[in-house]
Parts: sequence; structure tokens; C-alpha cells
Amino acid sequence: MRIALTAVTRSDGGTGHWRPEEATLATKNPNNLLRGYRERLFGTQAAMAEAANEHLAPTYLLTANHIGKLERGVVDRPSAPRRSALRTICGVQTDAEIGFEKHKRQAGVPLPSRFLATEALPSTGPAAVVAVSTDKPNPNLTSASMPAGWRIVGYLAVRDEAQLPAELSIVAASAAQQVPGETIIPPPSPPVPDLGDYPSGEWNSFLTVTRLLASQRQAVAPAALLSLVEAHRDCLAMLFRQAEYDPLRSHIGAMVAEASIVASRLWSAQGNRPMALAHCARARQLGDDLGNHALAATARIFESNLRSDAATLIGRSGDIADGLRLLQEAQALSADLGPTAQARLAAEQAQIFAVLKLTRECDDALERARVAAAGIAERDRSGLFSDWNASRLGVYEGTCRLFLGEPKRAAQLLEQAVEQFSSDSSNVNVGLAAQVDLASAYAQTEDLDKSCAILGDAYGKLVAIGNQRGVDRAERARERLNPWNSERVVRDLDERMVACRAA
Repeated sequence: MRIALTAVTRSDGGTGHWRPEEATLATKNPNNLLRGYRERLFGTQAAMAEAANEHLAPTYLLTANHIGKLERGVVDRPSAPRRSALRTICGVQTDAEIGFEKHKRQAGVPLPSRFLATEALPSTGPAAVVAVSTDKPNPNLTSASMPAGWRIVGYLAVRDEAQLPAELSIVAASAAQQVPGETIIPPPSPPVPDLGDYPSGEWNSFLTVTRLLASQRQAVAPAALLSLVEAHRDCLAMLFRQAEYDPLRSHIGAMVAEASIVASRLWSAQGNRPMALAHCARARQLGDDLGNHALAATARIFESNLRSDAATLIGRSGDIADGLRLLQEAQALSADLGPTAQARLAAEQAQIFAVLKLTRECDDALERARVAAAGIAERDRSGLFSDWNASRLGVYEGTCRLFLGEPKRAAQLLEQAVEQFSSDSSNVNVGLAAQVDLASAYAQTEDLDKSCAILGDAYGKLVAIGNQRGVDRAERARERLNPWNSERVVRDLDERMVACRAA
């Protein structure tokens, strides 16, 4: 069996997609018992749905379409709340009396093909399709089965005219060297330390893609990754809308939320704050609706970063109080968080306290972050928190000292962080953020030569990879040099920054 996520963009900027042939499903058995109760007691499917909704929470409300699917056997066992509501209005005690027998999915029966592919949003990036194998070692997708104009590259399917983005080499690293007839070994299942348990088997490929894309957001140019992430999120959202019962519905909803947070970070990196906030808010709402405390807390951590505009050294659009409120809400839900999320939560709190010049509160939060970071194991560093370790905390500590008016201590901490991240290709953006803050620290010590040299280098790299969030951070750092605008070295920096933008 094969579950595929597709993200397709053509060289002309348009979109296209490929859908596998409709899978053959087991014969559906109409639910005549439910139909009989509906016809006798309610008449129309809409009336039955309306009666059931009086006993349901908003998340589980039914429509006439839902009742029709139940009667036709398209859905043979809805969620527990819906079964309970239907039993109540039909006046029965057991599920069997209204045709909802306990069952297990027949082994080997594939999902409908509408679950197998989704079209990407338009993009200026190169064309590519990502297709991740699941529990079957020999997927059926081969060059012979592909439509005209497509080819197989390992477990990637791409258009003939497409060139795979260099930044996505990790996705196809081992697969690209295999010929289509070889057995393809799917990526290992990542650990799930922070956001709850997920189903295994055929659904694990969606989790694999979610975590893989999330782990690349610090290393891959945002524009190269965003269309893939949005395509994956849309695919999961479609599955979530189709899911009728728990626990599967909750599992898919959690993956929708996680993918939404990843998309939020990429929209933010491209400078689109409204889209970034919308995605994070959606993730927060899903976490709350599903009762998933770890997910709800994680969404609040990342939304706080956006609300306070901390990523741009507390930019003009930020609301520090709103950001701190979200972090307090996250802390109240943090019992289910792993050490990476706990460390980031405390570090974000420390940064806001530092901006407010609350030294004691900042130091207390940093100590909590150190304790959490000390407990981080390799298995904890996945997905949204793949970039977290003690070195990442060093960047936060240096930035806090900068805000607290301790530039020399800030420079020492940030110099160490820059050196540690200089050889870490998986955390390019974090290393550049550390450089920008180091330039600000040198500016406060009036070492203009070092400040301008470091800031100019970081700015050029941020512009080149299209990280608008980082560019904004660097421009805020340039403002800290305003007292020395007449100095030659500062004027040279301005010329360098203008040249970078023009290029």
C-alpha cells in the first residue's frame, strides 16, 4: 500500500497534480436498520440530523449528508458521541440495534484515492512531488504506472521538466540513488515526544512527512519549502474533514495542527504576518477543541513569538503583553510537554521579561530553561523542536543580556553560539539570528567595526535565502547603530545592505 503527499508546481508557476486510479474497496453494506428508524421517526435525513444535534457538542454536529453516508454504509461506525446521540433519539440501548456493529478494517483494503494526493498552492519554486512509502516495502508506484510526463526518483515522483530543489536533497537523499525496481526503504518513524500519540501503519507516512518538513524549516529556504508544507497541511485537513470517529479523527486533527504551525513559521519567514498568525491560531483552536494539552501549549508558544514580534528583536508590530499572556496559558498546559518544548517555553518567557527589564524574572525563566534543556535527549529533537539543544538556549541567553543592558556578557554568549552554529547546516537561520544579535551587542559596546562587519555578512545571507523575518531582525539591529550614522564604517554598511537588496 502507498499513501502519497503531492506538491506539484510547474516551471511556468502554475500547478498540476496526479491522482492514482480509484482503489477497489470492499463492498459497502447499507444500514437498513438506521434507515428504518429514520423513516419511521423523523422522515427526512435533515430532521434526524437536527434531532441528534441537540445531544452533540459543536465538534460532532451532523448534517443530512452525514446521515445519508451512514445509511448507505459509506461510514459504518461513526464516532462514539454521534453513536450515543443516535441511540438516544432512536430510543435504543445498543449500537447493534441501529446497525453499528463493532468491526475492524479488513486487512489490505486500501483507502480511497481521494486520500492519496493533494494539489499544491501556486509557487515560483521548481516542480516536485513528494510520495512517502508506508508499511509496504514494495510500493506499486513505478515508472510504468506513471502518467506521461512523469518519472520516478526513488520515492519521489517528479515531472520530466522538473529539477528537484537542491535544498530538499535530504528528502530524496537515499532514494534518488535507487532504480525504480529496487526495494525502497521508507524513512524511519520519528519519535513523538511532545504532541501526543499517533496511529502507526498506513497513517505513519503522514506523520513522517509532517516531522520531516518541520525539521527542515531552519535549513531550507522558506520559499522552497512552503508549497510542500501547505500541500501536506491541505491533505491532512481533507482527511480530518472526512474522518467520522475517534481516535482517528483526533490523531489526524493533531497532525493538521502541527503542520499548521510549520506553515506559520514559513509564512512568518517570508514576512506574511497575517498568514502566520492565522495558521498558528488555527493550530491553537484545534488543540483546544481536541483536548490535546501538549498541542494547545505548543501552538501558544509559537503564536506568542509572533504576537510579541520577538523574532525581529521585538518589532514595532509586536504586543509584548499579548505574547506573555499566551506563554502563561501555555505554561498552565505544559505538564504534557517534553523537555524541548519546556525549554523553549521558558526561554521565550525569559526574553519577554528581559525586554521589560525584569531581571529577576528573566533569570528565573532562564534557569527553568537550562533545567529543561539538560534533559533533552536525541529522541526529543524532532519536528518543530529538531533545532533545540543547549546551544540554542545560548542564543536566547545572549539576547536576554542584550535587552538587560549587559552588552559585554551578551557578546560573550553570542560569540560562543555563532561559533557552535557555524558548522551546523541544519540550523542556518538560528546561526544567522545569533550573528545579528552579536552585531547589536558590539554596537552597544561601540565596537563599530565588528558590529558592521558581522551585520553586513548576516544581512547578505538572510536576503539570499529569502528569510524576511531574519531580514527584519537585521534591520532592527541596524537601527541600533543610528547614533553613529555619520561614521564611515556605518555608511559602508548601508551601501552594502542596499547592494544586497538590489541583487
